[in-house]
Amino acid sequence: MGELTSERRLLFKFDKFDVRGEVDVFLHQGRRLREATVYADKEIIEQVHTRVENKTLIIDANNSVQFGRRLPFLRINAQRVFPVEVIVSIQDLKEIAITGTGNLSGSGINAGHLKLFSASPGRLD
Repeated sequence: MGELTSERRLLFKFDKFDVRGEVDVFLHQGRRLREATVYADKEIIEQVHTRVENKTLIIDANNSVQFGRRLPFLRINAQRVFPVEVIVSIQDLKEIAITGTGNLSGSGINAGHLKLFSASPGRLD
């Protein structure tokens, strides 16, 4: 395993959230700036994408590496998944969607009406 590093990213205004890929996301509601702090291996931190489209924050990561080896009568395939954690500071939240295998946890989230959607084995806490 390589070196763990972090990167702070400022975000445009959003009130919806979509987690794609194998990413663990922690939400915190507060008055601070809308920002995301990404924690990942130095080798793959640039492959963790945070972008806002139509007031939806999309977090996606290409954090798995597949490799294989062929022997005379055997083929071996393996996959390495680099852990990725993202801490997101939010102000308002209306919708959360998990479409990857990631997990989402939140603390102190106050919302009048919150829509939740999960189409994956990911976990919402």
